[in-house]
Amino acid sequence: PITSASASSTENSSFRRRETQTNRVRREMIRIVLLAIVATCLASPGEYDLPFVPRVMFWCGKVNQHIDLSTGEWTTDADGVSGCIPLENKAAILDYCRKVYPSQRVTNVVETNSYGEGSHWCERGNVNCVYEGRKPAFQCVVGRFESRALNVPDSCRFAHHYEHSACLEHDSLHAIATEECGTELLFDYGMIIDCGLDKFRGVEYVCCPEAGTSKPEPEPEVEPVKPEVEPVEP
Repeated sequence: PITSASASSTENSSFRRRETQTNRVRREMIRIVLLAIVATCLASPGEYDLPFVPRVMFWCGKVNQHIDLSTGEWTTDADGVSGCIPLENKAAILDYCRKVYPSQRVTNVVETNSYGEGSHWCERGNVNCVYEGRKPAFQCVVGRFESRALNVPDSCRFAHHYEHSACLEHDSLHAIATEECGTELLFDYGMIIDCGLDKFRGVEYVCCPEAGTSKPEPEPEVEPVKPEVEPVEP
């Protein structure tokens, strides 16, 4: 039989779990607001202008490439045989990240917003390394996932979308950000709060007016001209 004491303990435990989750979400939302303020004041570099971010990319028929963390350049896998991981197989991509970055504590993967610029792609055996091509890249998340600060140019706006009860993949959140920008252009976006393998609670994004539709400059205030009145002689 369940005693009132054990029932109370279960309720308290459930309450503490909900409270912990709520506090985590609250802290993340505060962080998002602070990032928006910082991003508005300081133009951050592009998504992966910082080269030393662990990333991998794949081209069927060619040997995989990854970022060499000592040079910041794309390099071909030295084994000469790794290749063609289906982009929807996130578990295999995670395993590959751990293979090429064995000294890093890779915990997740996230599809990047841009293609990798690979050169000297090789055929099996690392021969005929003459191919060039841009392919989708995946970031290998090291440690705890951290959202990146977004660049918010003048005349653009920062916003975010949060799902309280769903975990969504990159493409779904990208579509949401695009839709919420409406007639504006989606300039930049990033995932927030990971909740599974390449799944996230939401997206933060920057919308900008289309070219030629920038926000009009406010007209300067002009003091009304007071008519001069000649004094009336007595």
